[in-house]
Amino acid sequence: MFLAIVINRNNKTLPIAFEHVFPLSNHEYTCKSVLKYMRTRGVSGRTLQPFFWMTSNSYIVSHFEENFHRMPPGAHEMLANIGHAKWIRAYFPNIRWNVVNNDVP
Repeated sequence: MFLAIVINRNNKTLPIAFEHVFPLSNHEYTCKSVLKYMRTRGVSGRTLQPFFWMTSNSYIVSHFEENFHRMPPGAHEMLANIGHAKWIRAYFPNIRWNVVNNDVP
């Protein structure tokens, strides 16, 4: 059985195509694109970047919660709207292994 994991940079048509071809695939956003999205929407501050990266690299839910609450105001609601399973390793619904990361512009 082949399981595809799609990670993209806010491309709206790619996940739809993958869901059609690979119905069991999961779709995620790159952390870099999530951070860029937050900055373009006005969320900033000195604590945003370091706590964002600590939060995004959390493998355990308790570590995620601890770092998530340290982020600046406005970040919580915006990131909750994206969905934690789309960018946080601790909330990913499947086992992440053998991930090929192609950073195509």
